[in-house]
Amino acid sequence: MDILIMSAKKQQGRHDRPKAVRPPQQGRSAQTLERIYAATEKLLERKRFEDLSVAEIVDEARSSVGAFYTRFADKETLLDALDERYMEASLRAVEETLDEAALEGHDLEEVVQAIVAAVVQFHRAKPGLIRALVMRARSQPDTRYQARGDRITDAIFERIHSLLLARREAIHHPQPKTAIALGFFAVLTVIREVTLFPEGPAKGLPVRDDEFVTELNCLFLRYLGAASTTERTKKGGQRS
Repeated sequence: MDILIMSAKKQQGRHDRPKAVRPPQQGRSAQTLERIYAATEKLLERKRFEDLSVAEIVDEARSSVGAFYTRFADKETLLDALDERYMEASLRAVEETLDEAALEGHDLEEVVQAIVAAVVQFHRAKPGLIRALVMRARSQPDTRYQARGDRITDAIFERIHSLLLARREAIHHPQPKTAIALGFFAVLTVIREVTLFPEGPAKGLPVRDDEFVTELNCLFLRYLGAASTTERTKKGGQRS
């Protein structure tokens, strides 16, 4: 039993051990590094990360295998670096898109729509990369990926809670905080299924992104105990 525990701890340590990307020493080297990142993201739009070879990546990046290994110990180091970049971009997007000052004066429905539209747009921008990171986090638990994921999730939930609770009077769910958390989680799950796994259960879903955002907006608002303008208009028309 002790041997099994020691072996498990040793394996856990391998996952936790950081693999640093070797920083570029000059401008040309920095450009090569950016091309490798861009090439990998492009290839991930049509292939799984596990199926990518270093040769394919450097060919797409107009670089060389030697240049790759000058910067990365292996493919896993590259994915770890992409995850770090994605986290930083996500945090900036949350701050810019869900800026409380910019949304001041907007009602609950408008804020919910802004949140849903931002999440859909962000997933549409780099679905291949996000899919690879999601699959890696699920299939091979690694504290670095988990810590970054938690940091992004915490930042998003903190901002969304702040924005929506500031409009608490329009939320009629008996437990607003719970409704906000579960409502957003439900919306996020649907967005990921539709944008990241189009060949899955959502295959053939005949909806444009503008319709998609509108429907998710209604779903989120309904769970919060609020009605969208569309629903209120329909009810008004039925009464008349």
